[in-house]
Amino acid sequence: MYIINRRRRAKKRAWIRSWLARREKESVYHRLLKELSLEDHETMRNWIRLDKDQYHKLLQLVTPLIAKDTRMRKAVTAGERLTLTLRYLATGESHASLGCQFRISHNLISSIIPSVCRAIYQVLKQQFLRFPTNQSEWQEVNYPSSLPSSLRLVLSDLWFEKKAVANQSLPLFFNGLVSSVRKHLLTEEHNDFLDSRMLTLELNSDHCKLNSDHCKLNSDHCKLNSDHCKLNSDHCKLNSDHCKLNSDHCKLNSDHCKLNSDHCKLNSDHCKLNSDHCKLNSDHCKLNSDHWKLNSDHLELNSDHLKLNSFRLTDKWIDGFPLLPSDGVSVPNLR
Repeated sequence: MYIINRRRRAKKRAWIRSWLARREKESVYHRLLKELSLEDHETMRNWIRLDKDQYHKLLQLVTPLIAKDTRMRKAVTAGERLTLTLRYLATGESHASLGCQFRISHNLISSIIPSVCRAIYQVLKQQFLRFPTNQSEWQEVNYPSSLPSSLRLVLSDLWFEKKAVANQSLPLFFNGLVSSVRKHLLTEEHNDFLDSRMLTLELNSDHCKLNSDHCKLNSDHCKLNSDHCKLNSDHCKLNSDHCKLNSDHCKLNSDHCKLNSDHCKLNSDHCKLNSDHCKLNSDHCKLNSDHWKLNSDHLELNSDHLKLNSFRLTDKWIDGFPLLPSDGVSVPNLR
């Protein structure tokens, strides 16, 4: 019942908020930007930092990279994405504030701004962030007005001497810069001082190289030491395992000795029992022999008794002894 009541009390969430659904009619892009583009170009430039022609040219360049389409509902157009990003770059407003102005959720804004910035960089980097590649492009560079003319000559000489830019090498660039500075800015005293400093820098660079080599050797030595420590640890582990095996072997030997001693005790007890059994057997044999003797004596007595009984039956006696009739002697009557 609790689950049923909870389900009844739960409010259904809308697929999209109603004020966000009216983006195509009431948002800043569809109302204010169209009015500014038709009526007030200066305010439009102040609002997004681009005039009408620049805005449409940039929109044409980035549309293939930022345009989206969905089957669920109509996606945010490329113009809305670009205008929102330009407004963010111009003012730095929060995502919540921009979401209320353009009627776009702040979650979507957090993904729109980075993607549009990447697209702007991709389409404009070759035109505005390109490194000069020839003499005329170097001369067309707009140096700041506060830059002294001597430094302008130094920068222009970097191309004419062809020591840096063509090869794109840092040492050549540095050498060209030093030669240009010597030519246009420094006196002989400064040049001598600069030579001494350059020599010091070369020595320092050599020293740094030696230090780097020494560090590499130290790192290799540390690696060897770590490997040696690992081998020692493995050897210690093997020794400990060997000691454990030896201890187990000793325990087994001690158990075996105990079993042998118990077996010897059992054997000795068995021998004692056997000796007692032999004694009993010998005594029994003696008793049997005595019994046989008694039986033989008893048989002899029985035989004598039978003989006497036989003589009594015949009533024939001689001198008090029975006499058989076959002897031919008359036996007196003793009755």
